[in-house]
Amino acid sequence: MRRIVVGSVFLVLTAVLLGAAPGTAGDPPGEVRVQGRAYEGQFNTFRGTLRLTCAPGLRVAALGLTFVQDFTSPESLQATTPTCDGAWHVVPYASYEGFHPGRATVQVRMALVDAATGAPAGEVTTGGSVYVRPGARVLLPRWVDHERGTIRARVAGRCDEPWVLQDFFVAASQDEGFTFASTHLDIPCDGEWHARTAVLTATSGSLHRGRVYLDGHIATLDAVNFDPAVFATAGRWAWAG
Repeated sequence: MRRIVVGSVFLVLTAVLLGAAPGTAGDPPGEVRVQGRAYEGQFNTFRGTLRLTCAPGLRVAALGLTFVQDFTSPESLQATTPTCDGAWHVVPYASYEGFHPGRATVQVRMALVDAATGAPAGEVTTGGSVYVRPGARVLLPRWVDHERGTIRARVAGRCDEPWVLQDFFVAASQDEGFTFASTHLDIPCDGEWHARTAVLTATSGSLHRGRVYLDGHIATLDAVNFDPAVFATAGRWAWAG
């Protein structure tokens, strides 16, 4: 009787081990995490990164992404997939057109197969919320300095990599637009805020103390084809004192 029991247990263990997928039995075949920060891309897209891992002996057969904001996109299959070696890998992605800065959701489907036989080895599905930060921003002050018809406004601008600055334009107007001044500033597109002093002298007439309307505009290009990339605009009333 004891020999029968031992033999049965041996046969069960052998069947489990031979049928098990690579990795420890019971462990998930892989894991995907959606990184929470995303960036405004070109042509109303956004870009971000995933962190994923899969067990040695497996292969990523498909890595599909679906993007949700004002609408749900069709699933897009990623052309590049990482090697399954048990380590964590960072995978960049980009959405379809039709999105904008703000909150969005990224849904991920990772299908795994046995690297040797091609047999299905499980599918990992997950989703995560991302914040798509604007690729460029302009900040204008509430107060500006006035002296002898000239206004000095301390402004700040930011544009993200990998874009290159095309123009950072600042203007001031009074008297229903009849008094107007403008200037161009320069900042690097490195994702950091940069403060600049805009010196504004009217081309006709003279800027005076009191309310003044400020405009700011940043335009960028991609560094390869020099097509329009991200942009930012801002406008507000300030007080010239």
